[in-house]
Amino acid sequence: MQDDNKPEKPKEDALNTRTQEVWEAARDWGGRPPTYDNPEDLQADVTAYLQWVAENPLWEIKAFGTGLVCKVPKKRYPTASGCALFCGVAPRTWRSWKAPGHLLCDVVEQAEELMLQIKMEGAASGFFNSTIVARDVGLKDKTEVDQNMTVNVIDNFDGETEE
Repeated sequence: MQDDNKPEKPKEDALNTRTQEVWEAARDWGGRPPTYDNPEDLQADVTAYLQWVAENPLWEIKAFGTGLVCKVPKKRYPTASGCALFCGVAPRTWRSWKAPGHLLCDVVEQAEELMLQIKMEGAASGFFNSTIVARDVGLKDKTEVDQNMTVNVIDNFDGETEE
């Protein structure tokens, strides 16, 4: 025997089931599947990027007063954006992986620290322009000037009083 005063639960379950179906269909519609299912795959690609950076220098053409022209290799500057693109993801996606607790957070943090180390060593040794490295890593020469002044005006030199 069914009590007529109780609401029917199957309607609520049907609504939840339908909502779940719509959600799953929407999830399947767009977006590409995750690029990396585990940190080891990303670590392998980051290592491959850094190796590619080391093995593929930029070339500068130098002309000398003797008429000699030669190609001189210049170290390539590793960047987080370059690494992201090398790994097949947008730089925005790379930045989102830095969120605490994300599966790939540790690998991204380690990769960026390694790239920072390469940049700092390159700037210190003269391979990279130290000004560009400083701007990239957020270092600033900061000078503060305190412009507060106190001015005491004395307009009664003779001790005279105004009437």
